[in-house]
Amino acid sequence: MKHITALIAALLSGTSCMFADSPLLRCSDRTFSLPSTRYMHKIRTADSTAAVYVTDLPDGLAWNARRKLVEGSIDSIGDYSYTVVVDGKYRVPVQLTVSDKLALPTPMMGWMSWNTVLGNVSESVMRETADAFVDKGLRDAGYRWLGIDDDWHCGRERPADGIAAPDSIRFPNGMKAVGDYLHDKGFKFGIYSTAADLTCDSKFGSYRYEEADAAKYAEWGVDFLKYDYCFVPRLGIGSDSDPATAYYLYKRMNDALERTGRPIVLYMCEWGSTQPWRWAHKAGAPMWRATHDHRDGWMGRILEDDIHKHGIGVWQALQIWPEFWSYTGVNRFSDADMLCIGIRGRGLASSIILEGVSRDKDTGIFYKDGKQYHGMSTDEAHTEFVMWCMWSSPLMLSLDARDSLAEEDLAVITNPELIAINQDAMGQCAEYIGAEHGIQIWAKDLADGDVAVAAVNLNDEASDYTVDFARIDALDSDAVYSARNPLDRTDMPDMKGSAAVRIPAHGVKVMRLRRK
Repeated sequence: MKHITALIAALLSGTSCMFADSPLLRCSDRTFSLPSTRYMHKIRTADSTAAVYVTDLPDGLAWNARRKLVEGSIDSIGDYSYTVVVDGKYRVPVQLTVSDKLALPTPMMGWMSWNTVLGNVSESVMRETADAFVDKGLRDAGYRWLGIDDDWHCGRERPADGIAAPDSIRFPNGMKAVGDYLHDKGFKFGIYSTAADLTCDSKFGSYRYEEADAAKYAEWGVDFLKYDYCFVPRLGIGSDSDPATAYYLYKRMNDALERTGRPIVLYMCEWGSTQPWRWAHKAGAPMWRATHDHRDGWMGRILEDDIHKHGIGVWQALQIWPEFWSYTGVNRFSDADMLCIGIRGRGLASSIILEGVSRDKDTGIFYKDGKQYHGMSTDEAHTEFVMWCMWSSPLMLSLDARDSLAEEDLAVITNPELIAINQDAMGQCAEYIGAEHGIQIWAKDLADGDVAVAAVNLNDEASDYTVDFARIDALDSDAVYSARNPLDRTDMPDMKGSAAVRIPAHGVKVMRLRRK
């Protein structure tokens, strides 16, 4: 324990954590790009009034002073650097890796078992889910990462030999058989653990068993590890909200995964409490949870006295994301948590801790305002999916694909035009432009030069709104744009200077604009 305490004390020394992005910036100082692909790095400073420019740019990149961003493309694989100069005297080095072998060049798309399966996850559930994803076209739409969440374990206590093992009744053929089946069907295979002695549902975790567990995951053919943060050890100093503690615990597991020789993606799940967008990529994670648990509703609740009872509705996610959109990029994605579209109030974990929603203890049915609760409205579900795409959040479904799905839900989650916005090769998160009259405006630069614009209605009634292009620096208010509605997959009239839209309550209007 002494060497752990000493390490964390060293990490905490100085005015900032040495493993985090520069405190002078509100964007990353460690970026990634695919070769011969448009690259963009928006420079935001901690002091919004600070003067900023960039020097020492490698060939292929240029500084856009008007928009305060670096852009261009680099053909050759390798490591590059340039310097951000703040207020003429502070120099912040930026590292750029150009590679065709990045862990996650685009956000993960797939499914996790927790919201609708909970502790009933099993070999048969995984096989049936894989089959349903194939039959319903979800695999071919891009959803290829299927993960077993909490409660796969053989019990609360780790086996006496220290080697992780699944429940023998629910997984009679072992985990490797699950991985083999998923791989044969064209899927990636995910597993779950925590950086503690216990998982969130009180099964055995991986703290102090990182090497053994990583080796076992590799033997099972695991492709990604969702690594949670409940019950984390205190390590002698700090708390579970201390970034140094989190960095140490996650890097410890990532190093163990790397030593297996099998590429296993570390999916960090610590709920955003330690600002992982500033440091998680340096611990080896290309994606990380940025919020508490997302629920199947518009308005959630957070119970501060119980870490397990978080409820982030779509509304809360929309309030949180403006704080860190500028940290997202290729191979470094903030996760807004599992999508709840398609659940329609049928998921136990996805319906708890929502404003005004209660559960009948005898029937297990959820109610709101005296009526059975059926989850998000169609417009709210559209907002959820569109904004996850705009934010370049991983698209991890949590519906039960073995059940019948509403046709409109299936159409949205397999919509190639929305998925293309999420999977755009430049990996940008939509920039938060601002809000007025209860309408939020977001704009996302895309690799082909198009700009996706979303207007979200936070109001409880339909609203008319005019999107002013002059407020969006990615657009030219004097230019003419062809427009496409990716949600409806219809063409819109050409636009110049503005776009008048009518947005349903809690709904979204999204446009893909191309300069003519």
